Amino acid sequence: MKRVCITILLCSLLGIASCSKNSGSPSLPTADLVLDTYVKALGGQDAIARVNSRLTKGSIEMRGATGKVENYAKTPSKYMSVTMTPEGTLREGFDGAAGWGIDPTGRMRDWTADEIALSARTRNLHRDIEFKSLYTNIAVVGQENVEGRPAYVLELTPKAGKAEKMFFDAQTGLLIEHEYEVVGPQGARPFMYLYDNYKEVDGVKLPFTIKRVKPSGYTVKIDEVQNNIAINDDQFKRPLNP
Repeated sequence: MKRVCITILLCSLLGIASCSKNSGSPSLPTADLVLDTYVKALGGQDAIARVNSRLTKGSIEMRGATGKVENYAKTPSKYMSVTMTPEGTLREGFDGAAGWGIDPTGRMRDWTADEIALSARTRNLHRDIEFKSLYTNIAVVGQENVEGRPAYVLELTPKAGKAEKMFFDAQTGLLIEHEYEVVGPQGARPFMYLYDNYKEVDGVKLPFTIKRVKPSGYTVKIDEVQNNIAINDDQFKRPLNP
């Protein structure tokens, strides 16, 4: 039944695209249709809502070097990552209110207000079913090719910060690119991520290949995912002695 629902929604999307091609009209699907198709392609609202914590482990390739990465997440938007490379270990955390990072030299940095607002949205485990509460306006602004695949482009305006762009595969309905700008210590910086190799874990599809194109490009390949495991809240708090 789930596959049938996805097929109907995808046919609606493709039908609109076909009509546009035949008539010359720039008709596009609504934002609601794109997001509904996305949620169903992931596995559905109920399956997403059942995940309240997650641990992911994998490898990272950056500037010709390889390392390991572990990400811990807990609802609503608590997050901590450990990246181990030949240059050292980088740690980042967000307890839902404050964010921090520790570089390989042991130097700690507290996140800016813009970085905190961004993480509250993007690190939210239930973001994909809570778009309307996280953004004040969502609109389809066009269709572009991403890595050779046609994608619908959504512009999402958050309550705080600049508008983001998300690109959803017109064939699968899945998110394949995310662009945004965030103000950090060096000022405003553009970020761009690509998502690929979706696999189902506990009824929910996740991208097992995540490529950051800018800044400082790298590729993360996920090897292991554990959902709904016990994670102590202290793990996300800013360390007193890094």
